[in-house]
Amino acid sequence: MGDLEGMFVAEEEEVEQAIGHHCYFGEVLGKYSEIYGDLERDSLTVISDDQEKIEWLIKLMGSWTISGHNPLHSIHYDCPNCDWPICEDGSWYPYKEINGKYYCESYDAETEHCDNQDDE
Repeated sequence: MGDLEGMFVAEEEEVEQAIGHHCYFGEVLGKYSEIYGDLERDSLTVISDDQEKIEWLIKLMGSWTISGHNPLHSIHYDCPNCDWPICEDGSWYPYKEINGKYYCESYDAETEHCDNQDDE
């Protein structure tokens, strides 16, 4: 089948928050390849934490994704309250960030209820 690789720049907090979340890359290795899975720490390698080198690469490439695929752009989040699918960048559904967690747009922090929930 093949391997999926990429070189990207990210803050340590952003990577830590993404660990364990579901990534979906689609058919990036060809028709019917469907590449997906949970992001695991051992799937990532820190190449450098030298800020000068990192800034130079970002400036040279004009992007935080240096080459290949950036798994942080393919993370799928579900609202922890109602399991409604959301995505960090809001590309699927709008979301709210509260205390570092991502919730669906209908989440009400006061009542801890989402309009997407089935009332029991």
